Amino acid sequence: MEIGVPVFGFRLLQLEVGVNLNLTNNNFTSKDVIGGLLLHIRKPFQSQYTKSEGSYKVCKHNRYLFKIYDKGMHRRNKDSGFDKDILRIEIAFKKMRDLNNLGIFNVNDLVNFDFNSFKSLLLNKWSRLLLFDKKALKGCKNEYLYSNLRWWQERSVGGFKYHKGILNNLSLKKELTQILETKIDELI
Repeated sequence: MEIGVPVFGFRLLQLEVGVNLNLTNNNFTSKDVIGGLLLHIRKPFQSQYTKSEGSYKVCKHNRYLFKIYDKGMHRRNKDSGFDKDILRIEIAFKKMRDLNNLGIFNVNDLVNFDFNSFKSLLLNKWSRLLLFDKKALKGCKNEYLYSNLRWWQERSVGGFKYHKGILNNLSLKKELTQILETKIDELI
């Protein structure tokens, strides 16, 4: 049914930007990633649960939510034959300031938009999260410190950056970053 209203001029009030990563043939799962999420820009991830999406983590900021969840579980709840492990990484903009700075104000602005800007945005938000990798850090001298949210929150800026650098080199975040970049490039 057509209602005869041109949607291209409609002003955008919210927008979600995200990507689905197929982790089916990797040494880690969506559950590993979600379980290891600690902080985003030094703010703790909150655990959430819904029947349709299962467990996921979200970090709430003033202008956006950074949400990571098992999209495969969401799909498996609707289709029991679906057997892929899909990780969803998503930015849900609550306020449009960041998108307005990119020239996005209404639906029409998305028609000829250079989606490479979204790539930069997603990779920037991804780079600012802290991910603890239980498997990679097993037996590491800082294993228990690095898994402790309070310990991270008490670090000075310099100490935080130093230890985050060590953690990033030991964890699956490096591999996930490559998977994320490749997937975004495929979509653009």
